[in-house]
Amino acid sequence: MPDAKRILLVFNPSAGVGRSGLDAYSVSDRLRRTASVEGVRIDMEVRRTSGKGDCLDAAKEAAGSGVDVLAAAGGDGTVMEAASGIAFSRTALGIVPVGSGNDTLFSLSGHRDMGRSLRDIVLDGRRSMDMGSLDGRLFLNVVGIGLDAEVNHEVARKRHHVLRYGPLFTYALAALKVVGHFKPYDVEVAFEGEGPAVHSVGLFTVGNGTTCGGGFRLTPLARMDDGLLDVSICRHVGRLRSVLNIRTAMKGEHIRKKETTYRRTRGLRVRGMDRELPYHVDGEGGSARELKISIVPSCLRTVH
Repeated sequence: MPDAKRILLVFNPSAGVGRSGLDAYSVSDRLRRTASVEGVRIDMEVRRTSGKGDCLDAAKEAAGSGVDVLAAAGGDGTVMEAASGIAFSRTALGIVPVGSGNDTLFSLSGHRDMGRSLRDIVLDGRRSMDMGSLDGRLFLNVVGIGLDAEVNHEVARKRHHVLRYGPLFTYALAALKVVGHFKPYDVEVAFEGEGPAVHSVGLFTVGNGTTCGGGFRLTPLARMDDGLLDVSICRHVGRLRSVLNIRTAMKGEHIRKKETTYRRTRGLRVRGMDRELPYHVDGEGGSARELKISIVPSCLRTVH
């Protein structure tokens, strides 16, 4: 009889402001029942996080102790910590979608379904994926700069709206508010192997994955296993057209517009010409005057 598959379930109780209605016990119970249905023996440990960095620490410990699958139950920030902690190891990443947007799971698998995710974790059909590096910090899905980041920061201030309206509508409302007072960012962009060029930008997204903000397909052609980052640079076109473009950005159709530059690269440097640049990395916010972003090929095993 084969050895039991070792699974560490890390549950973030604050993910999605509790919108899923799930707790660590109910998720672990569903995982055990899924394993029973699939005829897979599992040895599972469950941990709850209590603050930022807890999942990263648990992931590093899991990788060091030979856990087969780290199942991250949380939002994209939790998933980013989990992936960063097990990168370059034999431990594979599984995602349990209990966050508000679950964009990283969608970028990986094309779905946000709980049942399919639990089955993937149990069956462990692993494959290799790339990650990105932002100034040496690993990320899995996207980096957003400018308007995208300001919207993300606004949503972070109004997280309770996610519970009431849902993630996609909350992001759309935040985008409408931010566009009303948005000032474009003049940025110097240097792609790997090229000289710098200056852009006046609204949306600026660097994607290893396709989707952020609960469903905005800002880098819709990205693949997580091609050794490249997709870059979407949307020139600011004024407030009214920016509002009208929100719908096209949700569908990924903005890349067909003449004001959009869409590129693939292994790395780039972005510098704010006159002020710091707000950014988010897999939903976690920050700001900096200069950002260096690159691809880290085939450093992560996933089960999705």
